[in-house]
Amino acid sequence: MTRITSRLGGVAALALAAAAVVAPARADILLKTDATWKVTPTAPAAGWNDAVGFDTTSWQSATVLYEVADYLGPAYTAQAIWSSGGQFSSSETALWARQTWNLAALPISATLLGGFDDDVDLWINGSLVISDHNGVANNVGVADLLPYLQLGDNLIAFAATDNYPVYGYNHAAWLQIDGQHAAAVPEPETLALMLAGLAATAAVARRRKPPR
Repeated sequence: MTRITSRLGGVAALALAAAAVVAPARADILLKTDATWKVTPTAPAAGWNDAVGFDTTSWQSATVLYEVADYLGPAYTAQAIWSSGGQFSSSETALWARQTWNLAALPISATLLGGFDDDVDLWINGSLVISDHNGVANNVGVADLLPYLQLGDNLIAFAATDNYPVYGYNHAAWLQIDGQHAAAVPEPETLALMLAGLAATAAVARRRKPPR
């Protein structure tokens, strides 16, 4: 398991996470937390974190708390989420969340960066990739997600808890997966046409070249 964690709280923790796991230049956003995620404030049945087809009809759509870009800059498009009780709820202090997404092709690189207030366990396709229980607002990261990704449907799930007895009722969760895909390789027919076009262009250029 690859993990990057720190024990700083609040915005400072998020900033350190950004420095620790740097997204590659021109990275694509493969996944981010937003209102499309399914969440619940009550412990779900077995299979919620490893079964793509798990029934979430009784779950809520995530409530968006804030834009991560407001704290970390425009490279971050994730939104901090929680259940409908919101960021300061005294009754919804734990969150179970999940999202599925489809990969038609595997990326050549993929990294995860997130912030959780306070503790979190996070799974990708049933594999536990982050387990952080230090009792403070956490930044977490996985530098290389490729071993956990698969062609077709993928599942990410996390359980987050707020250490409210120590720090009061203030909770949030966000993550973003950045990746890069290989450059498209032309089909043989397309490549042949491109080469023929280049040859024709070269021939025209030679005919137009004035004699010495």
